[in-house]
Amino acid sequence: MWANRIMKIVTRVYDGYGKARQAVAGLQALGIHPSDIHLTANRFICEQAAKLDQGASLGPPIADIGRMSAPGRDPVGVLVDAGVAEANAHVFCEAVRRGGTMVRVQTDDARAIEVEAIMDRPRPVDAAARGDDYRREGWTRFDAQAEPFMPGTADLERMNEPVRWQKPLG
Repeated sequence: MWANRIMKIVTRVYDGYGKARQAVAGLQALGIHPSDIHLTANRFICEQAAKLDQGASLGPPIADIGRMSAPGRDPVGVLVDAGVAEANAHVFCEAVRRGGTMVRVQTDDARAIEVEAIMDRPRPVDAAARGDDYRREGWTRFDAQAEPFMPGTADLERMNEPVRWQKPLG
């Protein structure tokens, strides 16, 4: 299907699973196949998402960041291989460790701008600003061995918010 096409991987991280679900709903409305959409979160978010999505067909499954790797590559390396700048890859992985949800989409170059616009609607993490916030706390880089953050009650409640995707006017 993708032979002879220039491919691009678009990556965004959202502060909550609900926002990631909004992006996925928009991508699916655009006609992006679920096999081209990858969701990644920490193990606690994955467990809650599995409970929330049980019996529902909400699209692609969610994977634990601890399992996002390739031979000889950690999650940061996987993102760098997909075209994410290394500094941003560290921030994205740290944001996921702290409870965010990453959405990666493989698309052909012709649809990339449309995919990016959809993924930007639910207000993804700004890697530069978030990295600055983390560095003020003393953080320097993603540590794959560090324990993931457990979501708080408010985070869990936001996960249960219904997905609302409205096609842009125009």
